[in-house]
Amino acid sequence: MSHPASASPRGTVGAFAHLTIRTKMAVSAVSLLTILAGLSGGSVAVLARIDGQVSAFAERVNGVTLAQEIDRGVLDLRRLAREFVLTGAEPVANAAQAAAVALRQRLTDAGFPNGDGVQGHLDAYGKALSELTEGKREQVRMIREVLDPSGAMMLERFQEIRQAAAKDGDPEIQRLAGDGTERLLLAWLNTTRTLSWVDLGKAESTAAAERRFGDLIATLDALVEKTKGRDYYGPVRQIRTLARAYHNAFKRAVEIEAQLGAMEAAEKAAGQAMVADAASLREEGLREERAVAADTQELISTTQSVILLVSLAGVALGGLLTVLVARAVARPVMRMTDAMRRLAAGDTDIVIPGVGRRDEVGAMADAVDVFKRAAIDSAQRAEQSRIDEAARAERVARLEALMHGFEGQITGVVAALDDSAARMQQASASLSAASATTSRESDAVADAFAQASGNVRSVAASAGELTLSIGEIARQVEQATAVTDRAVAETDHSIALIADLAHSIGRIDEVTALITAITKQTNLLALNATIEAARAGEAGKGFAVVAGEVKSLAEQTGRATDDIVQQVASIQTASRSAVAAIEGIGAVIRDVSRISAAIAAAIEQQGTATRRIAHNADALSDGTADVTRRIDRVTGAARDSGNAAALVGREADGLSQESQRLRREVEGFLTGVKAA
Repeated sequence: MSHPASASPRGTVGAFAHLTIRTKMAVSAVSLLTILAGLSGGSVAVLARIDGQVSAFAERVNGVTLAQEIDRGVLDLRRLAREFVLTGAEPVANAAQAAAVALRQRLTDAGFPNGDGVQGHLDAYGKALSELTEGKREQVRMIREVLDPSGAMMLERFQEIRQAAAKDGDPEIQRLAGDGTERLLLAWLNTTRTLSWVDLGKAESTAAAERRFGDLIATLDALVEKTKGRDYYGPVRQIRTLARAYHNAFKRAVEIEAQLGAMEAAEKAAGQAMVADAASLREEGLREERAVAADTQELISTTQSVILLVSLAGVALGGLLTVLVARAVARPVMRMTDAMRRLAAGDTDIVIPGVGRRDEVGAMADAVDVFKRAAIDSAQRAEQSRIDEAARAERVARLEALMHGFEGQITGVVAALDDSAARMQQASASLSAASATTSRESDAVADAFAQASGNVRSVAASAGELTLSIGEIARQVEQATAVTDRAVAETDHSIALIADLAHSIGRIDEVTALITAITKQTNLLALNATIEAARAGEAGKGFAVVAGEVKSLAEQTGRATDDIVQQVASIQTASRSAVAAIEGIGAVIRDVSRISAAIAAAIEQQGTATRRIAHNADALSDGTADVTRRIDRVTGAARDSGNAAALVGREADGLSQESQRLRREVEGFLTGVKAA
């Protein structure tokens, strides 16, 4: 068979088509990776620039945040400073100093140099705050250590002088001490109003305080003159000394108050400068934030455009490479697949595509061409095999004809042997059945005779027991007769006793009649006594009572007698009933005695008959035992016949099995010959 020429690749670029598939895929992958690397590198560069812009934006945001923190810090400092000036609370001063230190540290951390700009204004503010704090502390200390103790002591001394003057009866000293107390309180009130944190006309209150101090000193001078040489002189001079010290302390506190105003103004100016610095920082930061945001937005927009263009270029190049690879790989593979499918269907006239190529498709084409030549050789071998198979079939047909003849002859022999074995089995089965029937019948007869023998023995035993029972019954009947005789005698005796009881009850009737007559007579006597007592009037009242009691007793006796009569009548009735019942019982017992005698006679006759039955049952039992022995011998002979028949059956079964084995051997031999 001729082999047509193989086809060469067409429709692809020559140089690219002859590259291996691995090389084609590598070229495509390298191209795509190059595009991806360029795109990634550009993206990284742009992201780095964006990162710089974001960092710059973050710095600007930090600047704005710092400005806001400065603004809040200054507000907190001013609030704390104002609160300390108003209240003089030491914790507030400490909080203000701590807030100033924290704000200074925040500015230092943010990179602001000391003594310049915001730091300089903060230093000025800190200095003003320190001066303000120290001045306020001095004022508070003067109030707490001088003004308040001196005022309290002067009030106490004035009170002592007034009490002593009242005790001594000196109204002049008492009046001057009262005036001094009043002017001290007025001076103290104006002092407190002047130095308080509420601004309610400090100038007027200061002038009023000065006037009150002048009045107080004048009053004290008058008291000094009035008390010279007296016990009040010492306390008055002490009050005047305290008043002058109080006045001096007040003037110093007023001076400090004025200084605090100036210090507060300096603190306020420094704080406003810091607020202005914070506002400037905030505005500058916001302006730079907007500039950085605009630059970043422009960079992002440009980057998006570049990435889009590069991505489109990469997609286009990737598509081109995909088309080239598909044309260089997919088409030859599809043609090769079609050729292999036709070759598998048995078409050996096909032209294998791709033979001569230098890539994997060419190697596959060479392999398929080998398969094609192998298929042609296989077809030739199949034709030769068909010819050999026809010759072998002819030989098998001749051998089968010979085998059919042999099979027919041997089958007849085996069938005859099977028939003989079957007849022997039937005869053996019949003999076994007859033997089994004989054995069963003899067993049944033996069982019946055994049962009859048992019944006879049971009858004999029962007859003996019945004889004993009849003797026992006779003895019991004799005892019952004796008992009934005693019962008749006891009944007669009971009837006699009841007759005596009836006679006694009759005598009770006579007694009750006598009691009834006595009761009636007693009633008449009681009635007569009652009539006689009524006639006797007052003298017969006691007798009337006795007569009433006797009458009542007679009535009770009459009722009791009536009850006795009724009970006796009931007893008589019951006695008569008992006599009648006992007489009936006596009659029944006599009848029972007669019946017992008759039963004793009948039992004697039954005992005689039972003894004769027991003798006959013993004789019958001996006869049934002899019959049972003879039936056992018949049963043994039947079993021997059954065993012989079973032996014949087993031999017939063995013959049948040998016949079947011969049949199987012959069939196996014939099957082997046919298969060969």
